[in-house]
Amino acid sequence: MSDDLSTSTRVIREGVNIAPDLRSGLALTVVLAFIGTGSRLVIPILLRQIIDHGFIDGKMRVEFVFTLCVIGFASVLLSSFTLRLATARLGTRAERGLFAIRVRLFDHIHRLSLAD
Repeated sequence: MSDDLSTSTRVIREGVNIAPDLRSGLALTVVLAFIGTGSRLVIPILLRQIIDHGFIDGKMRVEFVFTLCVIGFASVLLSSFTLRLATARLGTRAERGLFAIRVRLFDHIHRLSLAD
């Protein structure tokens, strides 16, 4: 697993070195992705809490279940918003990075002599 992580880290570093436009805002995009992913993990935990503590002696604790449902709803909204924003930011940065690489490539090609 550490080999996969080091390979992924190396690939990201090389990509950022090739296209520096990817660097701007990368930390915020990663933070948004972590928040979105963490928010998705809340739902199974809330369901377990509802099952374990929401029903006592055959009766449902309505206020407890309702509170956890509201928390779950807020978690889904937060997850949707942050993951959509992270995806949009990553897509925009990737397009800008590819554009910059294309511009540099065409500049390089046009500077070459016809003999090449």
